Amino acid sequence: MPKTIVNEVNKVAVKEEAKERFNKLVSLSVDAVSTGQVSYAALEDAFNDYFEWYENEVQRENLATFGGAPGSLQNRNVLAGQISRAVRFGAYGIDDQQLGELKQVLYNIVSNNK
Repeated sequence: MPKTIVNEVNKVAVKEEAKERFNKLVSLSVDAVSTGQVSYAALEDAFNDYFEWYENEVQRENLATFGGAPGSLQNRNVLAGQISRAVRFGAYGIDDQQLGELKQVLYNIVSNNK
């Protein structure tokens, strides 16, 4: 029983860390297109760091995956889509032009890592 409790607590902790990391990635994305204070190279590094962490930590713990095989282009596209939706439906003050720019940047990031 104690081992089961520890495993469940660890899963919750990993989910919480995933949420925090994702929110930071979304904030970085917003800053990149709204203020221009974040370089696209920095956004690409953050995207890749998050993706690698998620693949290694979350999937390893048998939590829900993005939907494709680990490391797949499909998973990278899903993450880019999740970021775009979070920005679109969040209260970030991003207009349609900036959202389009962000989508293009994310597409380029995914394409660069085929």
